[in-house]
Amino acid sequence: MPPTTERLECYVVVAPGLEPFTTTELEAIGARDVRPHHGGVDCSLTFTQLGAANLYLRTATRVLVRIARFHAAGWRDLEQGLRSIDWQRWLPTDATLELSASSSGSKLFHTGAIEERAAAVLSRWVGTGTTQRVSIRIKHDTVTVSIDSSGEPLHRRGWRTSVDDAPLRETLAAGLLMASGWTKRAPLVDPFCGAGTIAIEAACMARRIAPGRDRSFAFMHWPRAEEVRWDRLIAGADDERVERIPPIAGSDISSHAIAAAAANAARAGVADDVQFTVMAADAVQLGTRPGWIITNPPYGERLRASSPAWQQLAALIARSPQWRGAVIAPRRLVDTALRAAQPVEHAHRFAVSNGGIGVELTPFRRAGERPASVVAPAPRIAALAPPTAGGRNPSRNG
Repeated sequence: MPPTTERLECYVVVAPGLEPFTTTELEAIGARDVRPHHGGVDCSLTFTQLGAANLYLRTATRVLVRIARFHAAGWRDLEQGLRSIDWQRWLPTDATLELSASSSGSKLFHTGAIEERAAAVLSRWVGTGTTQRVSIRIKHDTVTVSIDSSGEPLHRRGWRTSVDDAPLRETLAAGLLMASGWTKRAPLVDPFCGAGTIAIEAACMARRIAPGRDRSFAFMHWPRAEEVRWDRLIAGADDERVERIPPIAGSDISSHAIAAAAANAARAGVADDVQFTVMAADAVQLGTRPGWIITNPPYGERLRASSPAWQQLAALIARSPQWRGAVIAPRRLVDTALRAAQPVEHAHRFAVSNGGIGVELTPFRRAGERPASVVAPAPRIAALAPPTAGGRNPSRNG
């Protein structure tokens, strides 16, 4: 099927605080009208770019396609608006529907009743096939109907089945790496690696392994799935892989965590790219070559900056003058550690939530040192570039 020029109005769901990174990623795949909001990013995508968004986005949670918008001041308006949608363009005949509704400032405010009316309109879709999520949002009597193109949340890359006690979502790990300004050409160390999420995500980023390469998505079951040109996207993603990357290492005092990290790295295809070691943070030795310390240290309501883990982190930063980095943790702990590691200063912070705890992505560097590029532009995706005169896509840079 030839590529379609139709553009889709989309909303990319993002964990609050990660919007700047997702915005940059969307611009890299050629999205238009990119507008970040709290908890999401509006944009316009072609069908192929919709597939690319699911394949390539590292910091997004899911990609919704807005398939209809209409006014509804009563139940009849709602039912007529829902019936006017050409559902057969979007839903497979055997779809199992998962409906959700929200309402604010509208005459139709009972979300349960809204879902019941929608279910009645869509009663023919009571199959046992793939789950398709449809959301109905009513704001000031304007109804927006969206369908989820992702299915499982995008942070589920498929490789993390072994976890430690406090797993960090892959999307947050990617945001932390982007916030740090890591160049993907310098060494990287995580002295509190847990199940290895940061180090593995870093290796995948450096190798340019698309995060959605080895999983499936809800849009693959749509009647219009061929318009995404998924085979071409996968071929382009595989062609862009890089074989040689800088040293990446992770360590942790827990042998259980290191075993989980090694197993996860193997599933992600980067077992040979990351070195995992059972080791306390104060035993980590960093070379003289400049690099990055990027980590998710232990924290909680009762944990103090005087705890051994945070003292070890401060000491490691202090004795590594050529290294910069980033930490995800509450501000009070990070500030105390950086003061103890003088002369170190933080760069721009990004407030996020991890496991229900308010934390910040905090890049740091030596005082007076030139800042690293934060939220640096993502590489343009070769598979989405226009073909050259010879019919081939431009080759990637080394």
